[in-house]
Amino acid sequence: MDDKPVDIFWDLKAAKFNGETEPSSEYYVAVVCDEEVVLLIGDLKKDAYRKTRCRPALIDPILMSRWEHIFGKKKFFTKIKFHEKGRFHEISIECKNRNSSKVKGGGVDPEMEIRVDGHLVIHVKHLQWKFRGNESIHVNKVRIEVYWDVHDWLFSPGLRHALFIFKPTLSSTYLSSKSS
Repeated sequence: MDDKPVDIFWDLKAAKFNGETEPSSEYYVAVVCDEEVVLLIGDLKKDAYRKTRCRPALIDPILMSRWEHIFGKKKFFTKIKFHEKGRFHEISIECKNRNSSKVKGGGVDPEMEIRVDGHLVIHVKHLQWKFRGNESIHVNKVRIEVYWDVHDWLFSPGLRHALFIFKPTLSSTYLSSKSS
């Protein structure tokens, strides 16, 4: 924010989680800079503006990416929106150990599958060599860059974290239609 101070306001008192890790309703988180609400998350928008005593941003926010730290070793499931007005998509990430005669000593050959709404969109074989990477996928005609780092899942003992980033890429036609 150009070296300007920011204030963060939130109200999670009555937040409903519906069995998920993120609140689904009855909450807000607001980021304020220069007496303008530059980011507002949640459904209690009127409460947020009243509490902050600031005006809404003059430009609508655009989801740039979603970032989650995942702890575990095998499977992860979540729901995500790739843009504010889109629908939720189910994401599943699974790491498998496939027995392979090609691996020295007949060991295991780890691989990873990423599915969106049950459809396989990324399949990484030989994960021990490709534990960090990225690929582009398309979901409902929207290009999504997917980045992963599963090094600690594979090479560290105990429950360790992995990192996955799903970043929608806005087309130039979308950007030009928003600016006119």
